[in-house]
Amino acid sequence: MDPADLDIYVRSMKEVPAQIFCHALKNMLSIDLTLETYAQIIDGLPTVDIAYNCRSPGLFSDDHPIEDHQELCPGAVERAQPFMEGLDMSILTFNPKLLRSYSRAPISSRPFFLRLVELIASVLHEIGALLFQLNLRLHQGDVDAVTKWTAEPGDEELLRPTLLNHMLYMDHDVYPSGVADMVGFWAEDRIIGGVTVFDRRSEEAGAFPNIYLLSNRVRTTD
Repeated sequence: MDPADLDIYVRSMKEVPAQIFCHALKNMLSIDLTLETYAQIIDGLPTVDIAYNCRSPGLFSDDHPIEDHQELCPGAVERAQPFMEGLDMSILTFNPKLLRSYSRAPISSRPFFLRLVELIASVLHEIGALLFQLNLRLHQGDVDAVTKWTAEPGDEELLRPTLLNHMLYMDHDVYPSGVADMVGFWAEDRIIGGVTVFDRRSEEAGAFPNIYLLSNRVRTTD
């Protein structure tokens, strides 16, 4: 993942920040947790342990069919791996203002690392959303059956369009990419440990923004 292969925005970075960004992103994409996360998006369902760990709404019955999804379907990892290894950065969108702020920040300063985290988080989110939009799911019928299952009549209001969700980011009707952004938030949480949120009020006051992780894990603080 050489800086020369990035799209026009990333190539506009200064050389050293671009190299650091590429190296950081390559590291994040190479870890097993990232592969497992994106493979679940291709699968269409989280494994049962992750579904319950993420406290997905409606999963409060021992009879829920997600109980049978103990592991990824065959082929999910095999599809995810080449996608990640051959990722075409030109399909991603980058916020020009964020890129400029990152590129202009002094190397190794707090603003530099804050912007780096924000860039990486945005890319991980977008990859998750794109994978969902590509509709690579291996068994769509099974995915729909599990996603739409209810324990009792009238529980339909608990249903979500996907079990790949973060309990604090369910409003897909207001997200630019709809349900795909729900999945992007879920991926961000799984890989980083939470959805990254920045306190922009401190920026307006001339101070550096704080960063928070909104976690969707059991026994984990927000």
